[in-house]
Amino acid sequence: MVTVKPGIQHGDLKVKGKFDDLREGEAVTLQALPSEVNFQYEKGSLKSFNPSQEPLSLDVTDKGNGEFTFPMPAHDVTVVCAFEEKLFTLTLLFDVARGRIAVDEADKLHLGPEIKFWVDAKVNNRLVPGSRKAYKSGAPQPAVPITPSIDAYTLTMPPYDVLLTCEFEAVNPEPPTQV
Repeated sequence: MVTVKPGIQHGDLKVKGKFDDLREGEAVTLQALPSEVNFQYEKGSLKSFNPSQEPLSLDVTDKGNGEFTFPMPAHDVTVVCAFEEKLFTLTLLFDVARGRIAVDEADKLHLGPEIKFWVDAKVNNRLVPGSRKAYKSGAPQPAVPITPSIDAYTLTMPPYDVLLTCEFEAVNPEPPTQV
């Protein structure tokens, strides 16, 4: 028999198909299912124990997407796994010669926090109107709303990587006026 150890946080481990009356060598399939969109199976966290709760080494095959198989041992087995929070990346794309985008937290981001950013054009340059856009990484159309505020802009980090872009253009400086 295959038993899932209770108390797994942020997800569940399910035995697909039958879990009792298994013969030695019969294929057992497990599915690690996160219970929240911002969590994922923690790679390498699948553990197994014999009936005495001593660690057990199984010949586990990782099928991807949180699915695993192993041949049933000669005795009952208890399995457990862990889930970890997904981290998302905010990538900035702009012409550094003409301006910059500055962000509070640009390295690894959790789902949902409001990200505040600033756009600054260098001297004799300006932000092209309407060029601030946030895309789901790899997508052709902007997908993440940007909200302007008095001194900055904000976006709420969605459950995927984001590409934040803007364009700058040169402006002709006003010639000095002679008095």
